Amino acid sequence: ILLLLLPLGIVASLSTPVGGGFDEEQHLWRAWEMSTLEFIPNSKLGSELPVPKLFYDMSYREKPIVRTVEPEFWSEYGNLPIDAEGWVYDRASTRSVYSPTLLLPQSMVLRYLWSKFDLPALPVFYIARMIGLISYVLLALIAVYLIPYGKWVLSILAVAPMALFQASTLSADPISTGIGLLFISGSLAIAHFETLDWKHLAEFYQTDGIVVDPDVNFKHLLGYLKRYLTKMGFGRARFRPGYFPYTEMSVEAEVYVPEHRAWKELFGAGIFRPEVVEPLLGIDIPVLAWGPGFGRIIMDAYEIKDMRDLYSNDLKHLRKARLF
Repeated sequence: ILLLLLPLGIVASLSTPVGGGFDEEQHLWRAWEMSTLEFIPNSKLGSELPVPKLFYDMSYREKPIVRTVEPEFWSEYGNLPIDAEGWVYDRASTRSVYSPTLLLPQSMVLRYLWSKFDLPALPVFYIARMIGLISYVLLALIAVYLIPYGKWVLSILAVAPMALFQASTLSADPISTGIGLLFISGSLAIAHFETLDWKHLAEFYQTDGIVVDPDVNFKHLLGYLKRYLTKMGFGRARFRPGYFPYTEMSVEAEVYVPEHRAWKELFGAGIFRPEVVEPLLGIDIPVLAWGPGFGRIIMDAYEIKDMRDLYSNDLKHLRKARLF
């Protein structure tokens, strides 16, 4: 579906008359002003910087009947330079006050193809449209690549007629719409659960260890954890810094699994933050806490190599397993 974006967008861009996009003239003047590296709207427009009158004459709003671009339009305007009909000062202003990032690619096209190389006005205008379209296509492709599920839904949304029309005009819409798709896919990718494997499941059952004492600190916590792991029979264990919203400092305990030649996180731990302790106990006192994953403890107790086997309903395995 996404392969349709570029060819359909090119057709829409070439067939839509100049100024046919939503507030396209306003965005054009903003890009024209940004092409001089002036990024604050209306700071120079109309006073020091005029706009080309040619685009007022080409705009479809000057015609009583709106039609798609006809061949005669290109023969009449195709080779005209930007200053062919002079400049306008009194009507030179813009309502496009979006972030400069949304119009930066188009403004750079105007800067170098109009100001530096003095190319004809109309081809440069359509090239600026194409640059916006390409930006949208790239953002849409990245969004579909990142989204963990619903790729078809997002792809159909990306090629919706209104999204395609907006992407094929000179405006802030191509990049802003692409960023919107990217925001959706990025949010879902961040919130997506980890892939199920030998040590990860969609569910997590936790036991808790709690120590409340005014004289304990982080060193005591590490001592408790080392003793706990030794009693559990783990030969190799290590600690590394972690993050949990309710504790500070925080640590994660990992044990080595020889069969997989990998480290497995067994639990997270830390010292409860004052805003957690005070509402519960009425005073700010050190509270050490750790939360071993119940499923991972059972794996070691029953010598299960893959956590998914806990829910496999393998009767042969269940009959051989000890009760306690």
